[in-house]
Amino acid sequence: MIIKINLMQGIRCLNQQVYAMNFPVDLVKQQVTGTVLYKDKIYMTVVVDVKADTVQVQGDTADLGDLAISRESYIDMFKDQAKFFIDNHFYNPKAYYDELINNPSE
Repeated sequence: MIIKINLMQGIRCLNQQVYAMNFPVDLVKQQVTGTVLYKDKIYMTVVVDVKADTVQVQGDTADLGDLAISRESYIDMFKDQAKFFIDNHFYNPKAYYDELINNPSE
């Protein structure tokens, strides 16, 4: 399966089977929550606490079979995104991605 980054909504599969990644960011607590959704059902929620260097995971993507990347890959992706958002003080990832789309660097 080929996956691409959709700057507006997270990750989408190229074969139109959609995964939405939401990244609510709490800069005060230094926590970011990522969710894996498919057809309006949440399969996995990952809360990354950057300050405490901990991760809480609820659910799994196993039921998605070949439609999903591995559970560990999602967790690693959420951890990387959380650190990026917190380190750069981005409380609104959508606004950040909108800015990238509307004002691409040359």
